[in-house]
Amino acid sequence: MRQEYSLNKTTVSCSRTFAVVALMTGNAVKRLAVTPLDEDPLTNLTMSSDGPTPIQVASALSVLIGMIQTAVAILGLDFVTTYFSDELVGGFTTGASMHVFITQLKDVAGITGLRRRDGVANALLKVYDLCEAIGRTNLMTLGLSAVTMLVLVLGKDLINPLVQKRLRCPVPIPFELIAVIGGTLVCQFAQLKTNFNVTTVGYIPTGLPAPIFPHVDLFSSLILDAISISVVVMAIHVSLSKILAKRFQYDVNTNQVGATIIRLNLDSRQYLPGHMNLFDRERKKSTDRQ
Repeated sequence: MRQEYSLNKTTVSCSRTFAVVALMTGNAVKRLAVTPLDEDPLTNLTMSSDGPTPIQVASALSVLIGMIQTAVAILGLDFVTTYFSDELVGGFTTGASMHVFITQLKDVAGITGLRRRDGVANALLKVYDLCEAIGRTNLMTLGLSAVTMLVLVLGKDLINPLVQKRLRCPVPIPFELIAVIGGTLVCQFAQLKTNFNVTTVGYIPTGLPAPIFPHVDLFSSLILDAISISVVVMAIHVSLSKILAKRFQYDVNTNQVGATIIRLNLDSRQYLPGHMNLFDRERKKSTDRQ
């Protein structure tokens, strides 16, 4: 998003999250976290007698990932990314996208109660479980999913280009936000959870919990997850940068990944104005060479 780009000053095309990282983080949280039935995981920050809460696991994992990425950048180990070939980049992004797509199918169809699948060939096993439970599809959830996808496709691929071309509007219509607000209102006023058993997010408390120091005793249980996520984050960043650089014809300096990570983890001054626009700078270099 351009708002994020204005803050962290990296390439505008890569200023967003990636679903694979969210899935990997969620797996770690599900494995270690314990949420008492009578407590809210977003507000309960004290270690329960049964184990850590989801927010404690997620915060500890985030800190550990930041430490690992900073160490990789300081030691210069990010040089490995310079050997990523186009075939490796294409295969990695395609495989990651397929995992995300398969993971979302059960939510699109409103199927609940599926077993958890991990390890080798888990994507194929998830597809098998979905086919086996196809009879439990929630038609209301499936209909809402279809309408939402239709709105997003028509809005982003048809309406937005037409509006920007005819009206010279520099800001696209936020169809994602419209879909979220519209879906929330429909679920609330139509009581879809009660009448049609549509799964919703539920109660979301206002405000943010007070900051506390992460539980370092969780680091030993999260070290493998943190290493895996750190590698995936680095690979995704470089892969998408190379794909978009090829599309928009500008150069990517993979060594800058390490410097960017250090700034993101240690230096709050990156949010001050004055840093040069990387995207425009690299595009200008390519134009000058031509």
